[in-house]
Amino acid sequence: VGVTRNRIAEGEDRDAAAALLIEVDGLQFALPIGAVSRIVSVEQRDIGHAQGREMIVLDDGPAVLVRLEDVLQLSSGEETQARRPVIMLGSHEGRLCIAVDRVVGTQDVVVKPLPKPFERVRHAAGATVLASGDVVVVLNTSDLVRSATRTAVRVAPAVMAGHSDIGADVAAYGFGRLLEFTQREQQRVAQAIAHGRGQQLHRRRTGP
Repeated sequence: VGVTRNRIAEGEDRDAAAALLIEVDGLQFALPIGAVSRIVSVEQRDIGHAQGREMIVLDDGPAVLVRLEDVLQLSSGEETQARRPVIMLGSHEGRLCIAVDRVVGTQDVVVKPLPKPFERVRHAAGATVLASGDVVVVLNTSDLVRSATRTAVRVAPAVMAGHSDIGADVAAYGFGRLLEFTQREQQRVAQAIAHGRGQQLHRRRTGP
């Protein structure tokens, strides 16, 4: 019931801010631009390992690297891109370099609170409706940094079989349900836009 009554497009505005739009595994997400320290491009051959973690070397020293699809548990596929954009995030939890598939660009967005039962889903700070009508999740950078400290290097699915992390599974389930919800909301937004355009066209044809 709570989900039905609190649709994202109709929700109360929480905040307006500039966001960096990124894409991973075919899905778009928004990051608060204030949390982004820098953006670099990294080749697969430049990624090293230390203490069981993936690392890259920047001008100011080495930094831990994680892949957004791993943190959000979106995909377990093998790496296919030879070069990927890497976003350096900074928060009170520390700093983190996070690899994405594509940097889409920046956009001023209005962040809307998530309806029940999604308001406590890890890694999600809210949602926004882009100018294109797409509904995307605004990521919680502090959650990303905290989760990254517990995310190991990529491990083959066969190795992971039988070693499920129950806490991670629950978090992934919640985030997965949130993505399903935003996709339904996007369809509603598209229908509303189409309906509004239809009414405008009708008024033009029939006159005042």
